Amino acid sequence: ELFSKAVDDFNAIEKEMKHVDDDELRKQLRKMQGIAKNFLTYLQQHPERMSLARRFVDYYQDRALLLVRKYQELEKTGLEAQEVQQSKWDIKQLLDKFDEAYEDQFSKVLNAQLMDLDAEMKVMKQNMAADGIQTEPPKVEPQAKCSDDLVGTIIDLADQFLNTKRK
Repeated sequence: ELFSKAVDDFNAIEKEMKHVDDDELRKQLRKMQGIAKNFLTYLQQHPERMSLARRFVDYYQDRALLLVRKYQELEKTGLEAQEVQQSKWDIKQLLDKFDEAYEDQFSKVLNAQLMDLDAEMKVMKQNMAADGIQTEPPKVEPQAKCSDDLVGTIIDLADQFLNTKRK
C-alpha cells in the first residue's frame, strides 16, 4: 500500500513536470525524481525496508507533489503581482532543498541495512575465529627507523668516499 502510494506520487510528479515551463524548476524536479527512482527501485528489491521509508513517502514526496501543483496553479494565473512572484520564488527555493531531503531519507534506509550487515559480519567473524580461521590480515610491524648515529656514520662515510675520489 505504501509502495503503491510512492509510485503514484512519483508518476504524478513526472506528469506535472512535463507542464513546468521554468527551466530551473524542471531541472530540480529531474534531480529529485532521479533520487526517488533509485530509492523506489531499492524499495522494490527490499520490500522489508518499506516501513523505514514512510517519512519519504508520506511527507517529502507528498509535499513535493503539492508544491509543484501549487506552483503550476500560480503560473496559470498569469499574474505578475509581487505576492504571486514571491510565492513562486519561495516554492522554488524550498524545492531546491528537496533533493537533499530525498538523499537523507534514502541514506537512513540504507544505513539501517548497513548496520544489519555490519552486525551479521561481526557474528560471522566471531564464528570463524572460534573455528580457528583468521579473518583479519596479519599485522605487519613497521620497520625501525635508522638511528641518528647510524645516519651520521653513513653521511661521514659518503663524504670520505667522495673526498677520496676527488684526489
